[in-house]
Amino acid sequence: MKEGVMNTERAFSLVELAIGLAVITILILAVSVSAGIRDNARVQSAANSVQTLRSAAENYLAGGKLDYSGMTVDVLKTFKFLPNNFINIETNPWGGDFVIVPNASDNTHFDIMVSGLAKLDADKLTTYFNNSATAVAFDESKKEWTVTF
Repeated sequence: MKEGVMNTERAFSLVELAIGLAVITILILAVSVSAGIRDNARVQSAANSVQTLRSAAENYLAGGKLDYSGMTVDVLKTFKFLPNNFINIETNPWGGDFVIVPNASDNTHFDIMVSGLAKLDADKLTTYFNNSATAVAFDESKKEWTVTF
């Protein structure tokens, strides 16, 4: 450098680089945490709908039926066990359906199916209902989770 001439080039200091990396790391963490919160909210919403369907089915049986034969969402609406605005087609948090039917092998039990979800979400739903259900299964090829009560 010549005498009397100042160097006007400026580089980032280590402190500035560290601060920049910290900000980027915090932003990445915030995005990943919000994605986890969103996934948990989907699972909770689906669990609430499954509980609503379960209560409606139990009220159907308590209303004098001997078993769950013939029970569907529409039948539960007709008997006012579900609100008329309960829509089960393409309305679950993953864009799939809620289906309720008598269990194929024992019509004193019923199945609720939730379609369109990933295995991780199915595992969370399974954990939620594991202690209260007769059976829980997930068909990964169909992306369909089934709980039997």
